[in-house]
Amino acid sequence: MHLVEAFATLVSDIRVWTSRVQATRIFGSWLASCLRFPMSSSTARRHERVELINDVYFGQGHEEIAARWTDICSVGVFVQTQCPLPTGQQVKLRLRLTSDGKLYRAVGIVRHSLKWVGMGVEFTHLHPSAKSSIEHLAGLKV
Repeated sequence: MHLVEAFATLVSDIRVWTSRVQATRIFGSWLASCLRFPMSSSTARRHERVELINDVYFGQGHEEIAARWTDICSVGVFVQTQCPLPTGQQVKLRLRLTSDGKLYRAVGIVRHSLKWVGMGVEFTHLHPSAKSSIEHLAGLKV
């Protein structure tokens, strides 16, 4: 009986890892399609992505969920969360972009959602100073 439980746990762990790999591929595809470029054309991006880790808070019902963003540009963000919202749902976000602690408000639509991994959100409203901060961060990339 213990062998069966160990095997079930191993299969579950493999599924979670596979989902995370798929999420990275799906989000990259989503972002590329938003920017109207094929995946292989990373040098032709109109909006440079910033791959950092910082705080994001998003609304789910009447509560606010704390999570992390790991990939952002002026048109969207990938939010790592074990409880992503469904595809097509509008979401209100508060994003931390710099170390000064300031949170910027944004509104977007969930374009991709993977349970236990996260969601890709396309911005529909982004505060102008947030957009400037994102573009500034992108300009600092080496």
